[in-house]
Amino acid sequence: MGIPKRNISEIKTRYELEPDLSDIYLEGTFDKEIFDAALKVAPEYFRPCYAIDDIEVDADVLAGYELTTGNRQRVIALANELDLPDTCVRLVVDRDFEDWLPTLPNTNGLVPTKYCDVEAVFFDEDFVKQVMLDASRCKISEWDKFFEALKSRLCELFFLRLEIVSSQMDSGLIDFTRCMRLVNGIPELNLPDLVERSLSGCSTKNDREAIVLRVEKRIFNLSNKSHQLVSRGHDFLKLVAWCVRATKGLKAFQSEESIARLLVLFAGSKKDDLLHPIW
Repeated sequence: MGIPKRNISEIKTRYELEPDLSDIYLEGTFDKEIFDAALKVAPEYFRPCYAIDDIEVDADVLAGYELTTGNRQRVIALANELDLPDTCVRLVVDRDFEDWLPTLPNTNGLVPTKYCDVEAVFFDEDFVKQVMLDASRCKISEWDKFFEALKSRLCELFFLRLEIVSSQMDSGLIDFTRCMRLVNGIPELNLPDLVERSLSGCSTKNDREAIVLRVEKRIFNLSNKSHQLVSRGHDFLKLVAWCVRATKGLKAFQSEESIARLLVLFAGSKKDDLLHPIW
């Protein structure tokens, strides 16, 4: 039998009795693992972390705030329900599309990640280089061009997802790696093919062509934005794993799961960016 979930009324009572508590609530158990690992190397900043999966946030609570299901929405609902004064408690959600489609309420304690999400913190050149060249022994002849291509591919995926959400299309993307290939050792994404194969059932051909143009326009107009703000973590992990396979890297690093476990290992070195929302 699993551990019973904590309910919101119990949590509210706890903070009324102990207003100096400085807990952290996160979207998922993996986020909690990463935060725990980052805090472990900075014991002076230690704060208890909880995954929203361990809290009872039922459908009625979500409906009361016109929120859909999903862990991000559940964290937002919990923040609204607690309605805390300006305390040290932090409820951390992925920044996601917030810079383009603001949705977060102005609720005490509710804060976004520094970059797109927790995993995106690790999308810097040093980390990717260590994974792909040092650990995986990938065969990459022009690293600078390769890394720039990684940034471009993830940016394309980010803005495509943004356009789908903005257009309120009832569809997600197929596995984008099915539209990937290496061209002269550089990862390329066939964006029109990905759009066609993902959205053909819910849009017209003109709609799909327009989406591709809007994505390209967004990328062209992008200026002074960190690539970590326009790169989703799950896409990052999937793309790196695909690249390890495509460039004949070691088999042990050819899965998203294996790359993800490295994030926990390296969390301490990224603690400042990871813990940025809770200061």
